[in-house]
Amino acid sequence: MKYFYYLIIVISPQILLGQEFDDPVTTADWNLLWKSGFYQSYNISNSPEPNNGNWFWGLNMNHSSNHSGYRYNGQIAIKNSHQNPIMYFRSTDVNGLGVWAKVIHSVGSHTISGDLAVGGDLTGNSIVLDDPVSTTDWNDLWKSGFYQSYNAVNAPEPNNGNWFWGINMNHSSNHDEYRYNGQIAIKNSHQSPTMYFRSTDVQGNGTWAKVLHSHGLQSINGGLTVDGNILAEKVKVQVVNPPDYVFDNNYTLRTLDEVKTFIAKKGHLPEIPSAKEMELNGIELSEMNMNLLKKVEELTLYTIDQEKRIKKQDKLINDLLKRLEKLEKK
Repeated sequence: MKYFYYLIIVISPQILLGQEFDDPVTTADWNLLWKSGFYQSYNISNSPEPNNGNWFWGLNMNHSSNHSGYRYNGQIAIKNSHQNPIMYFRSTDVNGLGVWAKVIHSVGSHTISGDLAVGGDLTGNSIVLDDPVSTTDWNDLWKSGFYQSYNAVNAPEPNNGNWFWGINMNHSSNHDEYRYNGQIAIKNSHQSPTMYFRSTDVQGNGTWAKVLHSHGLQSINGGLTVDGNILAEKVKVQVVNPPDYVFDNNYTLRTLDEVKTFIAKKGHLPEIPSAKEMELNGIELSEMNMNLLKKVEELTLYTIDQEKRIKKQDKLINDLLKRLEKLEKK
């Protein structure tokens, strides 16, 4: 029995010492490792942050078939940054090459170089996204995200030397040849707010619509239907062919008898739609205003002509009165 106790006493320190490892091996190149073990490096190439003056401590886990010319590994490296924990990992190919990936964790802020797919809710006090992606063609977009363009084709105002910042909202089935999107783009015009939106078809084509708002002069390239009242301090109507031609010497003015006959037959003025037509089709404001102005100008000509007749009659009456006075004095 005493031999058994002696064996335990002799072997136990070796078991305890066997759980500890000596100082890590210093490496000058993480791509050359092929044995499992603990490693350290300082300011070397092929580390997670190469040649930047930092220490890294890490672990290499080798493939069972490895040798110096066959370097399949799994690697973990922790940076010397005690107040800002930073860890990287990667796997390597037969030549020891591999892309380092930075671990995201619960301390501090993190940057992702690539896309992030979230299969659930994304919760936080605030979400800050990096700079937008620059695009040269808004029709080519198919991924959701923030975008910017300068003098780009298929922008809301293409090839006009303007910046646009916007959002692309993609269909869940999109890929580079399937581009159904909703898009919003804001023009670089800080003193005159300008925003556009559109939806696109499978090729990414779509018509941009300009958003109307409360600031500055707004213009519409098309019609506007308002099912209600419009309140405005001033309305400007574009005019075509104003009727000053009525005062031209070659203008043929209807006689009042002709106007009287037309009214008796039609029940409204010439060149003015009937009440039934206006109720059915409404009126075109510019055209109606010009027609009414034409009637006012024609009425002015009638009045001028009538004034001439009245003056002539007044003169004739005065002459007759004078002759009558002379006859009465005889």
